[in-house]
Amino acid sequence: MLSHSRRLLQSAHRGLSTIQSRAFSTAKVMTELDYFNVCDLRVGKIVECVECPDSEKLFIEKVDIGEEELREIGSGVRPIVPVEEMLKADSLIVVFANLKPRKLAHIMSQ
Repeated sequence: MLSHSRRLLQSAHRGLSTIQSRAFSTAKVMTELDYFNVCDLRVGKIVECVECPDSEKLFIEKVDIGEEELREIGSGVRPIVPVEEMLKADSLIVVFANLKPRKLAHIMSQ
């Protein structure tokens, strides 16, 4: 009788541990999802695109995302996307609008 009670107690403890670990992983996922909730994603149009003279990988683009001024953004897609493709009339891009400005080559990418 005592061993049966002990097995039930151990089984209940394992079940509780499983529930706690699932709750922890769910909380972790929610925290990771919350990170994406603070992202300010905006659709924009590339108005101007030139090759960066200081880098083989960078384009320097002027992007209209609906603000008063165009944003100057550097992107490292030069080896795989031709400049003509970047400037297509009907092409739109998605921009992370709330990232801190960062120096890329000789420009401040916004």
